[in-house]
Amino acid sequence: MGLYSVCKSLLIFSVACCLVPVILIWYPFVSVARRIWLCLLRWQYPTLAFSPTNTVRSIADTTRNPGILHIVLQVQGEIWDAEGIKKKMFEHVLERRNKDATLAFPFMKRTLTHKWGHYAWADDASNFDIDSHIIFSQEGYRGRPVTDANVQLFLSEQSSKFLPLNLPPWQIILVPIYQPQRAHSSTSDNPTPTMDHYYILLRFHHLLLSDMPNIRICDLLLVESGKPATLAEKEDEDLQDLPFSNLIATPTSILELYSRITVAITNRWNEFIYRHDPLESPDGFKARVRELPQLLSLLLIAGVCVLSDFWRGYHAIREHPSEKLKFFMSLVRREVRRRNLSWDIVGDCVLDAVDPIAITRRTVRGFFWLVGQAIVIIPFAIIRECMAIRCCLFLGHCGYPNTIIGFLFEFIPLVFAAMLETIEALWLIVIGPKCLLECLTGHGGAHGIQAATICGRKVIAWSEIVERQQIKECAKRCGASESEITLTMLAAAIGDALEGYADTPVPEIVDVSARSVHQDCLLGRMSRNYGVDGVICIPLPLGGGGKDHVLAMREALLVARRKNIPLYTVTGIETRRTVMTNVFTWVWIKLLTNYLSKKFCITITDTVEDTKRRYRTLWGHAVSDMIYFRPPMANTSLSLTLQKFGSHIRVGVIADAELTPCHHDIARSWTNYMQQFSRRESWTK
Repeated sequence: MGLYSVCKSLLIFSVACCLVPVILIWYPFVSVARRIWLCLLRWQYPTLAFSPTNTVRSIADTTRNPGILHIVLQVQGEIWDAEGIKKKMFEHVLERRNKDATLAFPFMKRTLTHKWGHYAWADDASNFDIDSHIIFSQEGYRGRPVTDANVQLFLSEQSSKFLPLNLPPWQIILVPIYQPQRAHSSTSDNPTPTMDHYYILLRFHHLLLSDMPNIRICDLLLVESGKPATLAEKEDEDLQDLPFSNLIATPTSILELYSRITVAITNRWNEFIYRHDPLESPDGFKARVRELPQLLSLLLIAGVCVLSDFWRGYHAIREHPSEKLKFFMSLVRREVRRRNLSWDIVGDCVLDAVDPIAITRRTVRGFFWLVGQAIVIIPFAIIRECMAIRCCLFLGHCGYPNTIIGFLFEFIPLVFAAMLETIEALWLIVIGPKCLLECLTGHGGAHGIQAATICGRKVIAWSEIVERQQIKECAKRCGASESEITLTMLAAAIGDALEGYADTPVPEIVDVSARSVHQDCLLGRMSRNYGVDGVICIPLPLGGGGKDHVLAMREALLVARRKNIPLYTVTGIETRRTVMTNVFTWVWIKLLTNYLSKKFCITITDTVEDTKRRYRTLWGHAVSDMIYFRPPMANTSLSLTLQKFGSHIRVGVIADAELTPCHHDIARSWTNYMQQFSRRESWTK
């Protein structure tokens, strides 16, 4: 890093520090104003339940471009009867009750409306009709049965329709896939179609997850957590290739130093309690407290016990301060009773501290203790220190941990390593504002999709599956990783789509945003707050999908992972705690979101398989594939998903309908590029 870059980092960091007091002053004003406005809305519309969610997506949503998540499941077996699936939905979701007999998911039967910048749920559950939400599609597609050849067109057409505003914002479409049965004899001219798998399309508004924290996507899909993978399938779980996750290295030395310090303090504290606490001593209450050091030790132990119990039970007590004070005083009285403390004991200890006879006795006892230390303990300790020095010099380790040399030999390297990690963390904080500014300004050129007019209707497509083992073999032969290969072919497909979409020249680099989503968040019980990682911005190099393109992609990923640590951290905290939306007003957030989504109008999502599991529906059918479509936000018009499921990977595309047929072109081109790259690597083997 040159001198100019260092000066620029310090200047931007100084400006950011100057803005911190302004933000701290602005935060309470924005919070109070927002609460007052929400109270006014609740008073004006008493029949509506206003959403407490205050996220960037909820602020950026519009009526024509809401955040509707799309998930497609491929399920093995003949489709179950529609009435049975509706009954499962009622039992598992719609009529599920809490322990207090209230509905667990009350907003599943309510419509969503928008009042003065706030989402609100209408109290119209009495008009709920499940037949409008679980649709068993049997009419086919344009007069023909739905097959694997036209299922994408059929589901894309269904996705392009807006969810009705007068119904709760979720919908499940069941699509059976018919295959012509082969004739076993020449007499069967019209074989009966058979069905061995079917598709489930789930569409729902993102506020269903935000306003009902206990619901999961697997509840809406009626999928149960699968069985763990076998030992053969777990071999590569710890070697996952995560291009958009784990940007921040875990500070191992700091954690190790913290662990050792806490263990040492805990051991010393337990030893102190054993020696001075009557409840833990072997003699119990037989030894009466007569000296002032004994009394001070007991008071310290009792005080720590009171504070620790008060901290554990603080949130279980009602919010009123008087109730918390009563709880604290009850803990004090309990410790006084347990240790038989009284004012008489305090008086005796004070008198003993000023008694000349007691002072003389303690002086004589201390003198003989010092003599014993000088004659026996100190020489023995010196011998042990010398043996520890010899062990460190000639053996390279210290076998005397209870010595001063052993302590220094163990902790000095650890302290220095922790100091280096602390300095690195502080330097990341210093250069953070500059890196954040550089990431958001981007380096890519303008392209045709940025100028596209968004209509709000969404179309979907997906590629053919590619075996992950095949990609790993190709990556091993060319010295790359699985993610670098898949991203390179995706960049090549994006370049082809840009060439065919508009007459504008295709840039060499396109700015895209990317993030990771954990599969346990989609089909498991992981919370969305912890299943979605932070965002990074990547200057995606376009090319022809060759080895040179792979090398350029590797360099782009390395640079992006190094520079996007501040952005990744800020967006990760925002996903979990919604800090930014509580500091800035909606107008600022909406303007910033519109600008960034226009610049980074292409977004990529990588699904992370935490544990390989086999998933099944509640009626017992195995889930053979899943495709997650992350909804575009604000001016984002093209969202791509690198969907890993089991042993294969594919690309899912959701785009604004105005970009048709770009979504099909990208999915088709990615499959072609992957096949061509695999053949080239096989020939050069």
